[in-house]
Amino acid sequence: LYLCDALGADDLALASGPGEIDDAYAQLQGRLLYEGYQRWFTVVLLFIVLGPAWAFAYRLLQLYAQQAAGPGAARVLFVVDWVPARLLGLTFALVGNFMHSRDAMRDALMDSSRDASAMLGAVGAAAAQTGAEGFDAGTAADEARALGALLARSAVVWVLAIALVAIAG
Repeated sequence: LYLCDALGADDLALASGPGEIDDAYAQLQGRLLYEGYQRWFTVVLLFIVLGPAWAFAYRLLQLYAQQAAGPGAARVLFVVDWVPARLLGLTFALVGNFMHSRDAMRDALMDSSRDASAMLGAVGAAAAQTGAEGFDAGTAADEARALGALLARSAVVWVLAIALVAIAG
C-alpha cells in the first residue's frame, strides 16, 4: 500500500481511456525505478566518489524536493540526478536486453531535458521488456517483478565494480 501511495498509483486509477492507462502505467513504472534509484544508487555513488557528506546532502535534497512546492529544489535535483541516472540507465541496458534498450538509451543521452524518472522508466521498460499488450493485474505484477529484478542485477554490477576498484586501489 505504501509503495502504491508513494508511486502515485492513484493516477492509474483516475485514467479513463486505454491510452491514458498506458501513459499512467508507464509513469508508474518510471516512478518505481526512480524510487529504487534514489534510495540506493545515487547515495552509494556519491558516498564512494565524493564522501559521506555529499551522500547525506543528496538525501536531504531528495526529502526537501518532495516537500517543497517550488521549482528550485526540483531543478537542483534534476541537475544532480542527470549523470547518475544515465549511468544507471546504461547499467539497465547492459544487464537487461541490450538490443531493445539501445534506442531508448540513445534517446535518453540525446535528450538532456528528460528527467530521471522518465529516462529510467523508458530504458528500464525496454531493458526488462515490459509493456505487453493489454493491461491487467497479472501482467502488471509480472512487469513489476521484472523491473525489481533489473534493479537487483544493476545493484550487483555496481557492488562488484566498487569491490574491484577497492581491491585494485
